[in-house]
Amino acid sequence: MEAQSPLKCASASGPGDRFTRLFACLGVLSLLAGCSPSNATGTYLAKFTNGLARLELVQAGDHSISGEIDWAIYDSNGKLSTRSASVSGAIDGRSLNLTFKGNGFLAGTSTGAGELGWSKLSLTGDFNGGTLTTATFEKADTSEYEADLLKIKSDANAIVAAKDRVEAERRLNAQKANFLNKMSSLTLRLQHFEEQADIHLQRFPKAEDAFVLITSEMQKKLDRERQLSGGRYFVTRGQLSVSISQDSISTEQLHNGLEPLKASFRSEVLPALTEAEQIEAICTDKARPAYLAENCDHLSDALKSAEPKLHAFALGVDHLEEVYQQQQQKQKDIIEAANAAE
Repeated sequence: MEAQSPLKCASASGPGDRFTRLFACLGVLSLLAGCSPSNATGTYLAKFTNGLARLELVQAGDHSISGEIDWAIYDSNGKLSTRSASVSGAIDGRSLNLTFKGNGFLAGTSTGAGELGWSKLSLTGDFNGGTLTTATFEKADTSEYEADLLKIKSDANAIVAAKDRVEAERRLNAQKANFLNKMSSLTLRLQHFEEQADIHLQRFPKAEDAFVLITSEMQKKLDRERQLSGGRYFVTRGQLSVSISQDSISTEQLHNGLEPLKASFRSEVLPALTEAEQIEAICTDKARPAYLAENCDHLSDALKSAEPKLHAFALGVDHLEEVYQQQQQKQKDIIEAANAAE
């Protein structure tokens, strides 16, 4: 005999059979009603592209709801934020009304409403950090939550690592650019010095001759003063003595005019030379980065071309200072002798 479906109630062959099948149908419907999603107790997970929310609910006999919700969300920079809130509310049939009170000092309160389904619930509210959100929470166990949370943290760390790599590359490129600019600047400074060096080197012998000439003129005036003896030459001797003192002022003026040039050489050119030599050592190293090649060639050429004039300039500055010191002392002696001869 063919088995009958328990829901096929209209095919009864007699009064007794019809009552039997009616009661059977009512029993099946009662069983189905008893299996409806009327109890919200459980752990639920809502998964987002950038995070995870876990909702743990306990339903009491009076249909009240208690529990806790927590989130792990990362932003576009990979910064992971975690929050939690206590949950309270009630269920009416399949409808849920929940209140979320954030944990922590001065935490706010928000609300949400949703519907309980088979092994899941949908929830709409500002339970996600103050943003109105509709999310589907599906039942899950602790191991699934831990695995998903681990992945969220891994994804956040991957974003941070990627941004760190980009930032490290940016800093490296900036360092490369700064170093190349530094090399170009040194090359230009050396080339500029070489262009100006000949002009200044020609001034040094002239300045030396001027110091010696002033001393010579002062000596001539002293000799003249000594030749003029007697009271009637008193005024003339005084005039010669004054003229000698004025000549010494010319020496100081000439020396002071050369000081800025010497100061610039010591404070700008010599440090540039030292720096260029240090960089050239990097350029000649076998481990030199390839991106330095062109700038290294330019700097090396400029340094090689400028070095002879750099050394000549340094020697010229020192020699001129010695000449000044020697002539200045001779002139002081002449002034003392002129004052004594008045």
